[in-house]
Amino acid sequence: MKTLGSTARIIPGFLVKSEQEFLERLKKFEGLTNHIHIDVMDGVFVPNTTWADAEVIERLLPKQMTYELHLMVKDPLPFMKAHASRHWTRFVLHVESNHDVAPFLLEAKRQGKEVFLAINPETPLEMATKHTNEINGILVMGNDPGFSGRPLNEKVTLQRLRKLVREYSDLKLSVDVGVNAKTAPKLREAGATELISTSYLTLTEDVAGAIQSLKQ
Repeated sequence: MKTLGSTARIIPGFLVKSEQEFLERLKKFEGLTNHIHIDVMDGVFVPNTTWADAEVIERLLPKQMTYELHLMVKDPLPFMKAHASRHWTRFVLHVESNHDVAPFLLEAKRQGKEVFLAINPETPLEMATKHTNEINGILVMGNDPGFSGRPLNEKVTLQRLRKLVREYSDLKLSVDVGVNAKTAPKLREAGATELISTSYLTLTEDVAGAIQSLKQ
């Protein structure tokens, strides 16, 4: 059972265009986190593309660091197979990308990975909740996916979190997009157990202070 308003897990988001940018981001968060959220975009499901080379990520990541893949793509399966490694612990699949999630759930189970379903603000919540017996959590998108820095759609996001807490109290709940020091307390109070922050943590000079601000 969640304790509303308690400290949520803070996960830095990586939306990068190149290996060099990924390496720079890793250095920025060195010693401050042991888990990161990597955005994967194919330019089809969303109008943006990102870099996420599985072999290079495996080589660059510190020994104790893990990551999750946020698959904003039309066909998630090739990415899931490419990223099969000890560092990869979770995949996040958008319900909008493929309504038949069975093959992806089977692949995740085969690899022993956690599964989250992500859902956009305009998508009926039931598209994700009908799979609650097969998944570990739901990623509630705070705004449309594809680009970093978009503001939180506060009304819809908070309503969805509260509904999920009422009906699925043991489900992990992440929020991505619009997470900053101002919105984090409201998201935690509404039931978020994990907060994914990209631009807020990336653009600051005081990363440690920014991470701490999301916990307060």
